[in-house]
Amino acid sequence: MSTDNERELVHTRQITCRAFRLKNGFLEIEATLGDEKGQEVAFRSRPSVPPGEFMHRMALTITIDGDYLIHDVKATTLTAPWPMCGGTDAAYRRLVGLRIGPGFTQQVRELLGGVQGCTHVTELVSQAANTSMQA
Repeated sequence: MSTDNERELVHTRQITCRAFRLKNGFLEIEATLGDEKGQEVAFRSRPSVPPGEFMHRMALTITIDGDYLIHDVKATTLTAPWPMCGGTDAAYRRLVGLRIGPGFTQQVRELLGGVQGCTHVTELVSQAANTSMQA
């Protein structure tokens, strides 16, 4: 194993998921993603991202009932490298009415794949779904 004087931190990704029981019996799953840079990331067309700053910060909240039916979804892009990032946040409302279970991942891909969604927020969908099963 390498020692810290033999390596340099270049990137940290943190994903946190928390499940809350609401008074109505539903579960609310909060999922966040942060990509923190350990080194400067230079761009030609925008200011660089300095070490210790976030390249990405996204949040997703999904509210489900006891049968894993999605009742509410809110996606928020807090930090992203490009102005158009966050433009797909509202598209995640398409998940309302889906049930987390067999076939869910395929349905998410069909609804939010490619330019219809954001790779990072869609990753949070699967993390939130996994967390709902644990809760």
